Amino acid sequence: VFHLLFSVFRIYLMLLALINPFKSAEYMNIFNTTFTIKILIIALCD
Repeated sequence: VFHLLFSVFRIYLMLLALINPFKSAEYMNIFNTTFTIKILIIALCD
């Protein structure tokens, strides 16, 4: 389930980057830091 949500969110960010590159840069920074931590936690739990 998580991997599906993750890929959907990635596609959403790519679309966002096409529409508004400056805003998406901010989101990418937030996305990278928070999701890297979440991925590490979930990878360890799995």
